[in-house]
Amino acid sequence: MNILLVDDESFVLDYLEDCIHELDLDIDFIYRADCVEDAYDLLTENDIPLLITDIRMPEKSGFDLLHLIQSDNLSPKIILLSGYSEFEFAQTAIHYGVEEYLLKPVMPEELQRVLESAIDNVTNENRKRSHTRIHYQQSLSVMREQLLLELLQGKAFSEKDLQTKLSELLIDIPYSSECIIGSIQIRDHSNVDRNEIDFYTKAFVNITEEILFDGILSEKKLWYCTDHYQFFHFIIPSSQIGSINEKLVSVKRTITDLLKVPVVIFQSEVFHLHTDFHSKYMQIINYSLRLTEQHEDKIHLMKNFDHAKTPIYFHHLNEVPSMLHLMEASRWNEALEKVETILATMEKEDNYSQQHLIEMMYYLFSCFSYISAKNNMELADISEGLLFIQNPFSIQTPQNIKQWVKKCIDHLSKAESGSKSNKNFLISQIHTFISENMHKDVTLGNIAEHVYLHPVYLSRMYKKETGVSLSSYIFQLRMQKAVTLLLTSNRKIADISLEVGYQKTQYFIRLFKEHYKMTPQKYREAHYKN
Repeated sequence: MNILLVDDESFVLDYLEDCIHELDLDIDFIYRADCVEDAYDLLTENDIPLLITDIRMPEKSGFDLLHLIQSDNLSPKIILLSGYSEFEFAQTAIHYGVEEYLLKPVMPEELQRVLESAIDNVTNENRKRSHTRIHYQQSLSVMREQLLLELLQGKAFSEKDLQTKLSELLIDIPYSSECIIGSIQIRDHSNVDRNEIDFYTKAFVNITEEILFDGILSEKKLWYCTDHYQFFHFIIPSSQIGSINEKLVSVKRTITDLLKVPVVIFQSEVFHLHTDFHSKYMQIINYSLRLTEQHEDKIHLMKNFDHAKTPIYFHHLNEVPSMLHLMEASRWNEALEKVETILATMEKEDNYSQQHLIEMMYYLFSCFSYISAKNNMELADISEGLLFIQNPFSIQTPQNIKQWVKKCIDHLSKAESGSKSNKNFLISQIHTFISENMHKDVTLGNIAEHVYLHPVYLSRMYKKETGVSLSSYIFQLRMQKAVTLLLTSNRKIADISLEVGYQKTQYFIRLFKEHYKMTPQKYREAHYKN
């Protein structure tokens, strides 16, 4: 920390400088000036947070210096030095925001007290400014990402509003300029958790920015976001379009070499910033769904996609005997072999797309749902397959499907074998009663009355046989039915609340939000957006 001493008498400056050295304060450098002009020049040319200045000096006084400091918005901590203690000096000092006031002759202990207090104040203010700056930068980054995500997803802005947002968020891309969307997708992120996604995003930002802008920047210039499918999107301004393909190839190679993660990079066609955001974004998403070249080392341009190259695997599931016929006949092993054969063919040919995987998942999920409903079996163990409805990229490889199908078939075959036992029959009765009366106030008491058992025994038996409490099952069933109604109908939230047994809509919304981390309306909107 630096300090400036101002006095027209050199012996006073010498004395103050010697005292500061002897006091061993946190002072890095001591500047000196014997007039207002020299002092002002030093303050404007150097980082000087502390100032001790005499009041009475020839030609211009210390207050003249304070006036210049205030006019120029400089902000050193000011300590006034004077042999006078007139009241009007104190009033003027307050006007200029003076930190302390010292009377000559200055005692070392008094100087130490004043300087230590001023140094502490400067340190605390610097810390607060640093925290504020960090918070501002973080908030700015989040708002920049949110704006890009909204534009990609089709939110419309007026010319004035968009120009204002670009300016406020320091996005250095003119409103009417040409640009390109670049998108990076991790090819297999099924085993990548949220923290790793955040790490990869930060790495993608640094690598992409350094290559696109030819060096590491002190301030972030790349405008980017991550969407719900875990794609990393960034905007390439017109100034970079000429050499963009070579630079994106360099980005891909650097990511592969440094992060050891397989990625695919997509490049949209050129478009104007204020138009076509959503359509260009959807071209990339649809392209990626149909992409079959899994390991090709190139940048994928939207205009180069050939739909005719896409193979067909889906129809094999309907070849006689079909998947559904095998499952209806409880030929579980044959059903599993049929799926494994198709998936093995896909892996061997290595020419499948994300769309093929999604088609397989939809077909298989419908088969499992039908068999479960027909035989009054539980669908809970295969509910994780619903993730692909929200995010089609959650299923990345045929192996993902194989593991899920095996788990589902194991569950259904075991459920079928066990359904013949008395306890399972009793549980089936309980489940039927709950399903038929879900819209009512289903309690342990009225369930026990229906199956002629004592409530305590019923509760313990159910928990032992199923592994979950009866109340937990009822809650899960209500939440699942609520989701089904949200996604398959346009019924009001209040009506859905009554349908699943909650008389108070607000209570239902709170429970739903606690369970799914979003309100029913947000859940419905997120589904339709995706």
